[in-house]
Amino acid sequence: MITLREYEARDKPVFLTLIVQFFNHHADCMNKERWIDLSRAETILEEWLEDHLLFACETTVSAKCDGAVELFECFHECAEQQGKRITVGLVRLREDHGTYWIEDIIVDEHWRDKGIGSEILNQIEHWVSSKGATSLFLDVVPSNLGALDFFLSNGYLHLNTIELRKDFVRTVSSEVLTLDAQGSKETETPKVTEAIFLGRCFLVNGELKLSD
Repeated sequence: MITLREYEARDKPVFLTLIVQFFNHHADCMNKERWIDLSRAETILEEWLEDHLLFACETTVSAKCDGAVELFECFHECAEQQGKRITVGLVRLREDHGTYWIEDIIVDEHWRDKGIGSEILNQIEHWVSSKGATSLFLDVVPSNLGALDFFLSNGYLHLNTIELRKDFVRTVSSEVLTLDAQGSKETETPKVTEAIFLGRCFLVNGELKLSD
């Protein structure tokens, strides 16, 4: 059974490991270079602690799973003293005027595909409900089909898909060489404005004019 408890200082080594796993996993999925190490993970954790709610996800290792304790002993030094309670994931929540958002659910790579994610989600829902909230929200990248399937299968509703774009108007300078009446060279720098409107690009001199 999975239980949640609020982050404590002793969780730091485990959380750093989970953060590294999380970001490296996403880098691998997108065929990008792994960029995070423990040092960078520490910076991320410090930022999370400033404005988010963090929880450790714990489970009790049964006798038949003792091998798991050995697997995790490098970052669960207190597992034996805590009655074989080990941290198998973390949760990051954001609270905004009584509305709660799931930012991340990170399950240790050795414990994935065991139904733990659904158990963690259930515990999050119980905790949020205990705070008087009647709904729980989250954002999912549309291309993350695995996450979409996971949350939809756990009763979440697809509210909307929002794609935003910000267009810029920028000024480009180009030198134009001209000759005066005496044949002397003069350099003019006209103002050329590039405008993007409804997906089309317009270059105009002087004042900005948009064609139909």
